[in-house]
Amino acid sequence: MPKIALGDDISQYHSDPMTQTIEIECFGDDYDNVNATGLALEQLHKDLARLDLPYFFVKIITTNTDIERELSLLHKIHSTEPGPLEYELVDGVYDKRIYNGDSKCVLPWIHKYVNPQGLVLTCCVGNENSPLGRIQDKNLEEISTKHVRQQMEAGQRPSECYSCWRTEDLGLTSSRQTANQSFNDYNSQTSFVLRHLDIRLSNKCNLMCRMCSGKFSNRIAQEEQKLYGTTKYKDEVLSPNLVDKQLDFIRNNVSTISSVYFAGGEPLINPTHWHILDKIKDPKSVSLQYNSNLGSVKKIDEYWPRFKKVEVNASMDSVGKLGEYLRYGTKWEKWEENLHFASKFAKISVNPTVSVLNIFHLKEIEDWCKFPLYYNILTDPQHLCVSVLPNELKKSIKYVPDNPHLKQLLNVDNSWLFPHTMSFILLQDKIKNTNIWDSLPFTSYAIQEYMKEGI
Repeated sequence: MPKIALGDDISQYHSDPMTQTIEIECFGDDYDNVNATGLALEQLHKDLARLDLPYFFVKIITTNTDIERELSLLHKIHSTEPGPLEYELVDGVYDKRIYNGDSKCVLPWIHKYVNPQGLVLTCCVGNENSPLGRIQDKNLEEISTKHVRQQMEAGQRPSECYSCWRTEDLGLTSSRQTANQSFNDYNSQTSFVLRHLDIRLSNKCNLMCRMCSGKFSNRIAQEEQKLYGTTKYKDEVLSPNLVDKQLDFIRNNVSTISSVYFAGGEPLINPTHWHILDKIKDPKSVSLQYNSNLGSVKKIDEYWPRFKKVEVNASMDSVGKLGEYLRYGTKWEKWEENLHFASKFAKISVNPTVSVLNIFHLKEIEDWCKFPLYYNILTDPQHLCVSVLPNELKKSIKYVPDNPHLKQLLNVDNSWLFPHTMSFILLQDKIKNTNIWDSLPFTSYAIQEYMKEGI
C-alpha cells in the first residue's frame, strides 16, 4: 500500500483499473481563514476529479481533528461520489497555517452583487459555494458583508473571495486589487455604505456565445434542454417580487450610490433595467457601467445623456464571420453600426474573451479596433482555456499580447483536456451550421496524434 504526503503527486499511483489503496498523510496545511478547508486538501480533491480516481482507493491519515467537516465540504463541491474520503485520525499535533497578510478589498464596504439566480455575492467573481445569501430568502438590505469585513480586518482571506486569492497566488492582478484602485476614494470607509451596485436581473440574452453557459444566456439553456433533456438553468428571470426588493434597496440607498453596473444576460434588452434607471432621482450624480454585446441599442440616446458618465465594455471575440460564429446570433455589420452609435453616448472599450477559439486571431482584433481594448482571459469552462492547447499548437501562435495572465496560462499544461475541446468545437459547428474548426490549426495535429493508428 503506497503512502504519500499531502501535496505529493498522486497521479503516479493512478491506474485503470485501480488495484491498491493510497494512504495520504496530512499533518498540516495552509488555510485562507480559520473556517476554510485546507488548500492542499482541496487540490487533492481536484486531482481526484481530474484523474477520475475513485474515493474508495484513497485514505487520509491525519492529526486534523476538524477533518470530517473539511472532507464533507470538499466532497460536496468537487465530487459526485456517494460519500467523502475515508480518514483515520491519529495522535499528534496538526500544523494549521492560517493566512495573515494584506487581504482587504474595498467592495464589502461599498458594494453588493446579485446574480441572475438570486445569489448575493461579494462581487461578480465571488464564490458561489460561499454566497452571502439569497434574495429569495432575505431582503438585500438584510444580507450583510460584516463577517467578510471582519476576516479581512484580521488579515485573513474570506472564502467568499476565493477567486481573488488563487489569482494573487499566481502572481497576477486580482479583481480585489483592481477594485481597490478603482474605488480608492472609499478605501478608508469603516462601515458599510452602498456606493456601487452590480445587478444581473436575468439570464435573458439575444446571443449564444460559445464560451458562455446557460447561467448567463437563456438561449443556451434552451439549447441544453433540447440536446440533453435537462439544464441547470432555464429562463432565469427574477420574479417581479424579487425585482421589487432590489428596487426598494436602490430607493433606500439612492442618495449614496455613485455608480451602477449592469450585465446579464444582456441588460439592454431587459425592460427592468430601464425601470431601475427611472428610479434614480439624481442621475447627474450617478455613473453607469455596462458589460453588453450591443445587440440592441434602443433607448440609449434617451437615457444615457441623463447620467454623469456611462462606460460600456463591448463584448466581441473576433472580427467578421468568425466574430459571428463565436458570439452566435451577432450580425457583424449591424454590430459595428451599434458600436459606433453607442460611442456617441458612452465611453467605449472593447472586451474580447480570450480562449482557444480566438487565440490565433488576436492580432486581427487589434488591427481592427479603434477603441481601448482590454482582454478578458477565460479560465472557465476549462476545456476552452488556452492552457488545454498542446505545446506544438501553442508554439504555432504567431502573436500573443503582453498580458501576464494569458502568458501564465500558456505555460500551464492541461492538454489532457484537448480531445474534449475538439469534440466541443465540432459538435457546436454541426449544431449551428458554423465553421469555427477551419479557422483553427487543429486538423493536421488531430490527424497526426489521434488518427495515426487508424482510429
